[in-house]
Amino acid sequence: MKRLLAIFTCICVLIPCLALADNDYSYIKNANQFYSMNINDDGNAFISSKHGLVDLKFDHKYALEEYPSYVYSDIIVIDYYGDADPVWRIWINYNAKNSLGITSVSITLPDIDSETKAMKGTSTQYTFTGVGGKDHVTNHSNYVTESPCIIMGSKNMSFWFHLITLLESFSDYDQMTGCVFPAVLHGPLEDVEFEITGVMNIELWLMAETAYHLNMSALFDTDGTEVTTTKVSSQ
Repeated sequence: MKRLLAIFTCICVLIPCLALADNDYSYIKNANQFYSMNINDDGNAFISSKHGLVDLKFDHKYALEEYPSYVYSDIIVIDYYGDADPVWRIWINYNAKNSLGITSVSITLPDIDSETKAMKGTSTQYTFTGVGGKDHVTNHSNYVTESPCIIMGSKNMSFWFHLITLLESFSDYDQMTGCVFPAVLHGPLEDVEFEITGVMNIELWLMAETAYHLNMSALFDTDGTEVTTTKVSSQ
């Protein structure tokens, strides 16, 4: 906990300095204690945080102790040596004995006043469709991994703007990690509930800030995953 608190404090100091020219990756090198960056043979770069998966795991009704499920975020920079278009993604790795056949994912965020940062007493549920499919399923000898992926873009601007505004409203580490975002994995036969909380919130905040400062225009140039919204009462 103390290590993560120290990291959070350091990031708070660094983030205001990250508003550099579009596609300037020097700050990632300068803050490489927080980031990993790898470039594959196709010339695409992958930027991720250095959070360990043990910090990003979530529980659910079919959770496997030896193969935990987790939420993480990354940025893929397509054609890093050329046009360099960054794409911000949120991944949910669901591990269970049997496949759920995930078709969509819902994440609920508490509503907040963008000026006063006060909670409104209501929440918005964002349901992302088209996030599953056979390309997102891996069959192992004794369990199955499903990895629905949410791509940020113009079609879900309401979500990522809400998310960034909410995360920026937290005043300290404990407040950010203590907030719970209810989430649901939707399958054809049943839904599985889980929660995004703890260090997962730090993960989302770090990658959201990185995407924002790296190239804000890319969030509008990318279509992203389709989303529908529903207003719900806060519990």
